[in-house]
Amino acid sequence: MFILDTIKRFFRFLLKPDQGSYRRLDAKFKVATFFSLLLLLVVFAAIWVTCYVLITKEDLTKTSIVLNFLNVWVVLLTLALFTPFIEELIFRLPLIYNRNYLLRYVVFLVDSYGSKGMSDGFEQNVQRLWKRYFWVFLYTMCLLFAFIHIFNYPNYQQLFLWSPILTSIQLLLGLIVSYLRIRFGFLWGWFFHGIYNLLVITALFTYVGMHAPKPYVEDVKFIYLHSRFAHKNVDFQINQRHFKIYKVDNPEYSLSIINGKELDGLSGYGVTPSRIFFDRSSAEYILQIISYDEIKVRDPDSLSLTVELKLKKPQTNTDNGRNILERELFKALAIK
Repeated sequence: MFILDTIKRFFRFLLKPDQGSYRRLDAKFKVATFFSLLLLLVVFAAIWVTCYVLITKEDLTKTSIVLNFLNVWVVLLTLALFTPFIEELIFRLPLIYNRNYLLRYVVFLVDSYGSKGMSDGFEQNVQRLWKRYFWVFLYTMCLLFAFIHIFNYPNYQQLFLWSPILTSIQLLLGLIVSYLRIRFGFLWGWFFHGIYNLLVITALFTYVGMHAPKPYVEDVKFIYLHSRFAHKNVDFQINQRHFKIYKVDNPEYSLSIINGKELDGLSGYGVTPSRIFFDRSSAEYILQIISYDEIKVRDPDSLSLTVELKLKKPQTNTDNGRNILERELFKALAIK
C-alpha cells in the first residue's frame, strides 16, 4: 500500500537523515507522497487536539471572540500563505548546503580574508562536517521550529512543562516539511505547510460556527485586546444581586443591565466598537469575554444577566466599550 510505503520511507529518513533528492521522479509519485504524509499529520493532529484540551482545559469556542471579528481572507492569506513562506525560508531553506547562504557567506569570508593556513581546504572541511553532522542541524532546526510555537499559548509560562506534548504537532510538521523540502524541493514543503495551516483554520472556523453563540457583527477592521487585568488571575465577590435593572444614559453611551430577563432581539453575545451585548450570561462569563483574561467571580446565586451597551460616538476599536462595560458591571454588582 502506497501510504504505508511512504510512511516507512519517511521514518527511514528520520532514522538516518540525508540530502538525497527525488526531484526527477514523476509528479504523480510526489503528489501521492504529499497527501500520504498529510494524512499522517491529520491523524496525529486529531490525537493532539484531545491532549491539548485535556492539558489546558480550554473551551475552544472562546476563540470566537477573536475569529468573529477577523477578516477570513486576511487570516487565510496570512496563516496559509505568508507565515508558512517566512517560516520555510528560516527553518527549511538552509537544509540544503547550496541554499544555506549564511554558512556559505562565512566560508566565503574565511576563504577571502582568513590566513592561508585557515583558508586552505576550509570549504571542503565544512562540507565534510556538514555531511557528517547534517542530522544534528536538521533536528535542531525542527526542534527550534516546534519550540517557538509554545508562545502561541497566552499562559505558556504555566504550560512550559507540557511543551514537549503541546509542540509535538509542530515538531512532526517540521519533520515532514523538511523531508519534502529535501526530497522534492522548497515549494513542496511550503505548499504542504500552507495546506496544513489552511485545514487547521477551516476546522477552527467550522467548530466555532457550530458551537459558539452567534454574535452581532459589524465591519471591524481592528481589535486591540487589552485589559487592566491583563495576564492576571483576579478573584472577585459579588455583593449586590437583588436588583432588577441598572441603567445609565449619558452623552457618551447608554447601558442597561437586567437581572434574569431577556431583551427583545438579543441572542448570544456580540462585541463591536459601537455595541456590546450579552443575553442571559453570568457576570464571570461577561468579564472573561470583555477582558480576555482569567477573571474569577464568586457568584453562588448564579445571576443571569442581559446586558446591552451602545456607544454614541464613533469608535475605531472595541477598547472603550469593553472598559466602560467592565467598570459599570462592577458598579451594578458592587463587585469588590
